[in-house]
Amino acid sequence: MDEKALNLRGNLILYPTQLQTIDQLLDHIIEKLPARLALLTQTSGQMVAFRAASGGAQNVDSHALGALIAGDLAASREIARVTGTYEECQLVLRQGQQVHTLIAEVGNEFALLVQVNSQTPLGWARMVTLDIARQLAQAVQPITPPASEWSDTDQDLSHLIGDSLDSIWTEEPDVR
Repeated sequence: MDEKALNLRGNLILYPTQLQTIDQLLDHIIEKLPARLALLTQTSGQMVAFRAASGGAQNVDSHALGALIAGDLAASREIARVTGTYEECQLVLRQGQQVHTLIAEVGNEFALLVQVNSQTPLGWARMVTLDIARQLAQAVQPITPPASEWSDTDQDLSHLIGDSLDSIWTEEPDVR
């Protein structure tokens, strides 16, 4: 895994430890259900992470899919709002003859898409998807950046500016 932070829209940053947790949770849902694919996207449409089962959907354009998921979730949220039925952590289900698609809210800023074979019991798929969505919501909470992400120069500059501004107001004027 790349050890760099992922900068998202809206000044959100996911750090390597968060990205590692996201990857583990997506791997877990692929194995546990089993799922055909799992994708975490920001509600702006920016794709965060994608996993596909072997023999699954590796050829899917995950970036285009991320944008479509965001649009679908926005429309579903608005339908729920207009009809007075909006609640946190809702799930959108598309039941198909061969594949079921579930889209779950992950906090306010992210969405999780999971596709399962139609032989997978829907109650099981729903329960596991919502559980992973809750865990992902915890994983993407803003955190204080690791010490290695802070630059000593930035902190020194901040102190220098603050000290300079303080000195403007505290120094006695020189009236010789």
